[in-house]
Amino acid sequence: MKKFTDYITENNEDEEQLRIVELSYFDFINLCDIYEPVKFKDKYANDICKIIDLVKQSEKQIGFSIKSNKYHFLAAIKDKKIEGIFYKQLGGNPDVYDDGYIIAKNVGDLLFKEMAKLGPYTTFSNISNIPSLKSQLSMGAKILCITDSVPEITAGHPNGNYSKEFIDENIKQLLLNEKIYYKDGDDKFFFVDENGVPNIKGLEEFLITHNRIELTAPKDMGSKIKVYFLFNKK
Repeated sequence: MKKFTDYITENNEDEEQLRIVELSYFDFINLCDIYEPVKFKDKYANDICKIIDLVKQSEKQIGFSIKSNKYHFLAAIKDKKIEGIFYKQLGGNPDVYDDGYIIAKNVGDLLFKEMAKLGPYTTFSNISNIPSLKSQLSMGAKILCITDSVPEITAGHPNGNYSKEFIDENIKQLLLNEKIYYKDGDDKFFFVDENGVPNIKGLEEFLITHNRIELTAPKDMGSKIKVYFLFNKK
């Protein structure tokens, strides 16, 4: 793998062209010392350099450098600015969530696609994050499950284990009572059938064929239900 400093030297003449580059762990954590990030914050109020700094601070806890063969680090660079970053484990086991984080301004799709060239991986998004769900489907991701389970944390490190079944009985009942659903005009999509079985195929079709989807749910419930995806290697 080329070092990021080599990339800078070789591509000075192409600074205005967007490039997605893979970095070593050590080049990744020093990225903001070389280039300025675009002004952008995600829904958690994180900016690009904050995420990079969190990775650096978590070195002893997570062991990013030691496990660099499991983590891959991508950056989108254009006109001497960092447009986005994406770090991810590439396991590809549909039963295990691959740890990672993406933050990007208008280049998220490109980062997802570039990561898929390196290997298969799993992701998840909340059902309230409809643009993310639609985007991942459009890039060929396969829906694995709908669940309220989050990856388990062991000693501060996500080992990736999660349940494909709903755990919270209150959420189960809300779904069965059709209190949580998508709508687009008069069209509605309910996440489970009368037996409580998630409708994976129906979810995929609804997300693909509808463009004005809104979530109807009790407050904050949309962030508790997640859709897990598998990206196969391209």
